[in-house]
Amino acid sequence: MILRAVPVLAAVLLVLPAAAQAAGPWFVAKGGSNANTCLDAAHACLTINGAVGKASNGNTINIGAGTFKEVVAPGSKVLAFVGAGSGAGGTIVDAVGVGSHAFSLPQAGTLSHLRAVCESGATLDVGATVGGRALVLNDVVVNATGLQSPIDALPTGAGSLQITVSDSMLRQSGASDAGSPQGAELGGNITATFTRSTVTATVDDAIRARDGAHVSVTDSTVAGTTGIRSLDGTVTILRSTIVGNADRALSIIGDGSPSISPAVSIDDSLLVGLNVGLGADSSTSSSDAVVIARNSTIVTTKTAGEGAAVFATASGTGHTTITLDGTIAHVVPAADGARSDLSASGTGAKVNAAFSGFVTSSGSSPLPGSGTNVGNEPLLEADYTLRQDSPYVDHGDTIGLKPGETALNGPRVLDGDGDGTATVDIGAFEHAYVTPPPVADPGPPPGPVPAPAADTVAPALSKVSVKKSRLTFRLSEKAKVTVKLQRRKGSKWSLVRTLKLTGKTGANSLKLKNLKAARFRVLVVATDGSGNRSKTVTRAFRVGRG
Repeated sequence: MILRAVPVLAAVLLVLPAAAQAAGPWFVAKGGSNANTCLDAAHACLTINGAVGKASNGNTINIGAGTFKEVVAPGSKVLAFVGAGSGAGGTIVDAVGVGSHAFSLPQAGTLSHLRAVCESGATLDVGATVGGRALVLNDVVVNATGLQSPIDALPTGAGSLQITVSDSMLRQSGASDAGSPQGAELGGNITATFTRSTVTATVDDAIRARDGAHVSVTDSTVAGTTGIRSLDGTVTILRSTIVGNADRALSIIGDGSPSISPAVSIDDSLLVGLNVGLGADSSTSSSDAVVIARNSTIVTTKTAGEGAAVFATASGTGHTTITLDGTIAHVVPAADGARSDLSASGTGAKVNAAFSGFVTSSGSSPLPGSGTNVGNEPLLEADYTLRQDSPYVDHGDTIGLKPGETALNGPRVLDGDGDGTATVDIGAFEHAYVTPPPVADPGPPPGPVPAPAADTVAPALSKVSVKKSRLTFRLSEKAKVTVKLQRRKGSKWSLVRTLKLTGKTGANSLKLKNLKAARFRVLVVATDGSGNRSKTVTRAFRVGRG
């Protein structure tokens, strides 16, 4: 009897490890059965949780097309859920009427090519109790139709969380603010990256970063009552549109809990707020707020009452500094005197600006047109791009451009004013020159030929450039040319010398002598014999490694 039992026991030992080692991938499909092996599409599980029960940590679960009415809860397992598409004909995980979350992911995981919806709680409830957890969303639509957020993420204890959202949509579409209806609620030890994605909220902030969370938004659109609200969090925005439909586009608040200084950088982006485009406030010295906006457009659209495009305040002992470089700050419309393009309130609040455009300012803010700034109306289109006659065209900070930098609407450096030289514009958008249509010749006027009109046409100054300390330019007629040579010191320019010469029609050149290593620029203007002046053309250049 013992000898006969040995082969049977050996067979059991051979079978059991094979079943225990099954690692998927697992399959779920409408019409499947949880009694199946679920190891291929022909033997799929019926429910997602049926496959979750069979899966091990790190496994992938493939979900077929159709609607799955369940709350997916993998517990401590970290799994990847791959659907059949995020469109209406793809995979839908619908927890409406079933539970408080579509996915409950206490240790995070991966979702791709699917759609999730919930009404009673956060659609994705995400956590991390240990360091290094990651939530990855790719081609995912997450909708919260009730009082909570599409994503509610908060690590606990020693947990940390990396969230990566790409080519996805997070949508809070509920009509009540009784809960926490943000587009994404992120708090604690979280680093979140949104790329080519859309985050919206109907009655609250689209993205809320608090308690030290780090948020990066690239090539994306974010819109809520406030677009992005940072409560002691850090925010990086690149080539994105941020909209505050009922308040601020971007709100930065430092209150010292925890003792983190909010740091915000904005590049090549559009911020549109109802009351304020960009607002920053630091109430304690332990959370000083620092904001840098480069080559961006910041506007507020409030039609009456107080408002500001850029507003810095220090309501307590803290310090708030907002620095603009090549950026438009504009109140639309700008006629109401109660509003200001730039405003700083409080002894610790300050706004700095260079190569930027604004018409009004108050508090610790530079005056319009001071230094390298432009103080004229920006002349914007309805979509906040520059009109061809805008004074902000070809007046940005060329020296400050980053390698490979692009505007919100495409290539960054174009010839916007038709003078033959490509120069960066002020603001988020780059304008390309459009040749005006030809004007038909009406022919000679009837009757006597009138006397020649007085010369009222300014000389055309074009093809202005500086190479190897030699200034070259072209004139449409003989004219006196004034050249102001300035050197850059910090964010300001100081006059080195003024040169005058008589220019001839056509090509001209001038050697700029005795220049030490530094950053320079020339301001060139031509005046003809009738006193007509050309527009001033500015060109920056560098000598040596200055």
